[in-house]
Amino acid sequence: MSNTNSASNIENWNGALGPQSESEPLFYELNAGDNTVRLVGPSPGQIYDYERDEFEQLVDEGEWVLAEDDSENEVFRTPDGDQPY
Repeated sequence: MSNTNSASNIENWNGALGPQSESEPLFYELNAGDNTVRLVGPSPGQIYDYERDEFEQLVDEGEWVLAEDDSENEVFRTPDGDQPY
């Protein structure tokens, strides 16, 4: 069975969920470069910088979930389906 949260296509996503409690997901804007990934959270100072390989491994392990913010419908779109705000 393949992992639908694969990091192989992170350029197709504008953000990621995590780390957070499962009942209150936090959305982080994702900026991916050739070798680095920066995630910027909703509050000042919530910034995570990763080497791309390290971030891809964390996505594969489920620490981060790739997502799109659909504010019109108040859901986060993820590879495994929509997650409400």
